[in-house]
Amino acid sequence: MASKKGKNDTFRYLNSYIPQAAKRYATVKTTWGGLNKLNQIDSGELTDAKNISISMLPTIVPANKPEVFKSGYTNPISMFGFKDFLLVIYRDSDQIKVDYIKGSNTYTGVIKSSGATSADDYERSVVQFNVYTDPDEILDGTFQKKILIFPDKLSMDYDQSANFNLSSLDAPGNPLPNIKKATVHLSRLFGIDDDRVYASGFNDYTMWDLDTADESLASNAWVSTTKSNTKAGGDHVAITTYDGRVIIFKRDFMQMVTNNKNPFRIVDITNIGTIGQRTVHEVAGVLYFCSQDAVYAYTGAYPVKISDKLGISNFENAVCGSYNGEYYVHLNSKIYVYNAQTRAWGVIDLGETVIAFAEYSGNFYALTTTGKIYKLSTNTKSDSWHFTTDLLAGRQIELKRLHKMSVYVKMAADSNIKAYLYKLDGTSTKILDYTADKNYDKVLNVMLRMTTSHAHKIKFEGSGDVTVYYMELKHSYDGEQFTGDL
Repeated sequence: MASKKGKNDTFRYLNSYIPQAAKRYATVKTTWGGLNKLNQIDSGELTDAKNISISMLPTIVPANKPEVFKSGYTNPISMFGFKDFLLVIYRDSDQIKVDYIKGSNTYTGVIKSSGATSADDYERSVVQFNVYTDPDEILDGTFQKKILIFPDKLSMDYDQSANFNLSSLDAPGNPLPNIKKATVHLSRLFGIDDDRVYASGFNDYTMWDLDTADESLASNAWVSTTKSNTKAGGDHVAITTYDGRVIIFKRDFMQMVTNNKNPFRIVDITNIGTIGQRTVHEVAGVLYFCSQDAVYAYTGAYPVKISDKLGISNFENAVCGSYNGEYYVHLNSKIYVYNAQTRAWGVIDLGETVIAFAEYSGNFYALTTTGKIYKLSTNTKSDSWHFTTDLLAGRQIELKRLHKMSVYVKMAADSNIKAYLYKLDGTSTKILDYTADKNYDKVLNVMLRMTTSHAHKIKFEGSGDVTVYYMELKHSYDGEQFTGDL
């Protein structure tokens, strides 16, 4: 019996739990990505972010801190930027006014002198038209730069002073069409009004003589309608010039105007449209716009959807702009920034509702419903930023224990970085809180305890100028207990 008992004991011992030395593995993240809310695993992208720029990818840097440039507009309507000045259109009591902002000077003109109400707070269209003074003498002529405002049908000189002057475009006996949105191409003014598309005469935005049965001239004005196409129903909402063509939009359709002289013709592109003029911008040779449910990029072929990673299905209230190779989309108090080179999304939390973006004198501005103009292209970093990694599983779904985190950062004096470890069950622990007492290039090492989980997330937050280059996580897989039959 004793011998039999010994055999059984030996058998049971060989099948019991045997402690194993834990081999440590490293997960290194050297390449960061942009915002991606689609619950990715080991992608290198961010599941959440605030005030994070993607202009320096594959490193992560905080976004610039917006600064108030100008304030005091009680009923702001629109803002437009040019090389030398900003134009701000707003309602002041019962008047519609326009401010011409250049350097430290602000000059004010009047669009509507009396009787203005909230019904007049509609979006304007403003374009620059360069009139060549002598088209028959190429060497002797000069350009006269004009600014045109629609649908108000007003013009102004490019250079203004205290004697701000706005002139009506409607001439006696030669009324201007009721253009709502406009663009300039081939020395002509192109405009849209409901279902109609217009082109002015060559080199003359006041010339609207159309072809007749007796006379047809290449320099004449032109008009067409698109309602004959049953697939392209509805009115036009946007017009722009892109890649040597005039592109026109309806809410659910996109067309182009072809030919370089009268008569022009309209060619269909696709049954994807835009919510409005405020979303259509060219960035680095690509035309971007928002439909009702997505952001699209157009290069001359079929538009490509680029907004899936945002996890947003409704862009109806989007307001957009472009600056320095990036496309800005304001929605729900956040500004999503798409970098055309990295093809990644960042995000800025302005905390206010933007109604217009504009570039002026090399800087970028946002006009909000509070009547403030913010300068976004500042030289200071955000006071509060954060980003969260995707699920870090180390390409393995096995239970793992984290032992150490190392983060290589560049920090300015007085900047701060914190880190929180999230397990798969949602519990979190602060694992890092460091404030730089001087400018540093530094590796921050953190020893970790109680970290067993199948996958983890790391949330970084902080203030000031901090660049996150790479992160390394060291982990081990625990030995497994025998669970078979004895």
